[in-house]
Amino acid sequence: MTKSSLRRRSAGSAVGVAAAVGLLVVLTGSNGQAEPPGHSNGHGHGDVVAHPWIHGILGAPAEGAAAPVPEGPAFTPEGNLVFVSAFGDAEGNKVYEVDVDTKEVTPIYNDASSVIASLDIDEEGRFVMSDFLNPTIGAGRILRMNPDGTGVETLIADFEGTKIYPDDVVMDGKGGFFYTDMQGNILEPTGRVIHVDAVGTQTLVTGGLAHPNGVALSPDGRRLWVSEHLANRLLALDLDETGIAINDWAPGAGVSVYANLSGGLADSLTVDADGNVYQAMYFGGRVEVFDKAGNPVTTVEPAGGDGPTRFPTTTNVAIRPGTNDGYITAGGPEGISILMFEAEAEALPQVWQE
Repeated sequence: MTKSSLRRRSAGSAVGVAAAVGLLVVLTGSNGQAEPPGHSNGHGHGDVVAHPWIHGILGAPAEGAAAPVPEGPAFTPEGNLVFVSAFGDAEGNKVYEVDVDTKEVTPIYNDASSVIASLDIDEEGRFVMSDFLNPTIGAGRILRMNPDGTGVETLIADFEGTKIYPDDVVMDGKGGFFYTDMQGNILEPTGRVIHVDAVGTQTLVTGGLAHPNGVALSPDGRRLWVSEHLANRLLALDLDETGIAINDWAPGAGVSVYANLSGGLADSLTVDADGNVYQAMYFGGRVEVFDKAGNPVTTVEPAGGDGPTRFPTTTNVAIRPGTNDGYITAGGPEGISILMFEAEAEALPQVWQE
């Protein structure tokens, strides 16, 4: 296993891609980075500029090493920003907390073996994290820990006896959560979206996906937005009363494709209080924004328009509670950056606020 890729075999065949975290390193050149000529949808009403809020966290990667992969931005009940670094630093630190007032960055969790791909915060303020691939078990798992980095426990280690490779998690507001099982490709779409209820019972929401990555709930909890990494599209899964995707043909009553993306790969996403969807584009260095009906709204790009070069591993978005201050996690040749922009609406209330 290297920092630039993780290879594994799917049932009966070798998957010819390297996947880790919400990232896919496509073997298309010396560094695998796409160079998109433009935006994915072309229908936006104008670009929003994001400015570096903190730049160069952990410092530049070693010569020849892949850009760092930050993920899982979330705001704590105390008002600080936490995020994860998939491959961590030299000491194995994987989870960091940022004091929003001083911008001081403090490592709070050290784990040399896990590949922490995402983080969300439950009703009690505890961190629920996805370990995409842990070498000791040869697969992934879902972890939970206290906000100070103590009390780490494994919540989920498989699904009905099968291996999981969890990428993103989102709380459901009922004591449980959804997670994406980032498996499969276009030819063998075996990826899944799975729900875990408050007592730990797992239920398949839907399967047949090509590397599902990001996952976020609509404000009413009846629609689950999912980014399908290798199909490079944005899906809406309308849910029934039990949280399962409705199997129907009608838009708004089943599983629908609301955007086919290009110029990078669909990574993680978030939703604001008005239902707008913020889709980060890995290798694209930007965020595409859609309204609650899936219509393109705008594109968020870093100042200077050099996102694919400076911030190739743009992965996710968090909006600060009570504000429309948006924060983007992005990695690049200068290290990890947190970019800040003005979101379309305020943050969706967090489960720990309810």
